[in-house]
Amino acid sequence: MAIGHSVYANPVQTSCEQGEVALERSQFADVVSSLSNCLANRSLDSASRRRALQVRAWAYYSLHQDNAAVHDQEASFREGGPTEYREFINYSSYLRRVSRFEDSLGALREAERIDLRSGKVSMMTQYNLGWTLTELRRYDEAVKVLTDAIPLQPEFPFVYWRRALVFEALGRTSEARRDIESAAKILMTGPMKFPEDEFKIALRKKIRQYNLQKTYPI
Repeated sequence: MAIGHSVYANPVQTSCEQGEVALERSQFADVVSSLSNCLANRSLDSASRRRALQVRAWAYYSLHQDNAAVHDQEASFREGGPTEYREFINYSSYLRRVSRFEDSLGALREAERIDLRSGKVSMMTQYNLGWTLTELRRYDEAVKVLTDAIPLQPEFPFVYWRRALVFEALGRTSEARRDIESAAKILMTGPMKFPEDEFKIALRKKIRQYNLQKTYPI
């Protein structure tokens, strides 16, 4: 997630700042509690309210309270229109979780437009676009988008993982296998460190499926 820096006005709202601290520690239930108190303050200015809603949206998403995440993100937009591609990417992720795939695609098209205005293509926009296109079963488009995303950040294993799933849906198993190998190799030798999370567990299953566990014992 990328939502920028705290913008709370002076005097500092204690509960708002407590929510930010909890966010840094990934204590998402505490984020929700603190920012709910923050948002109850009627004197909170619009920019601070917008920030608190977006941070609480991410906390809800992390807690798998997905409808609440969508609600908060949309409420933040009513406080002031989104201006950064990251806001649309987060929104698209929340919408995807509640199976609003066409709306997720629309949010990502807005992120693309912001990318075009800045003159710089965002890998995260393309990655999420490929993911949502996959959910819409627009597999050929998804392959193209994900393929275009890889050179933007070649050491990002998730894009290979997503493209592998699309290749499998298309019956292109040899290409899927290569992408699983690429994702596994990055996990083992790349610069990033990965926790034991849902992605790593799912990738491990695919490694066994393709009989690659001896080469990639992750």
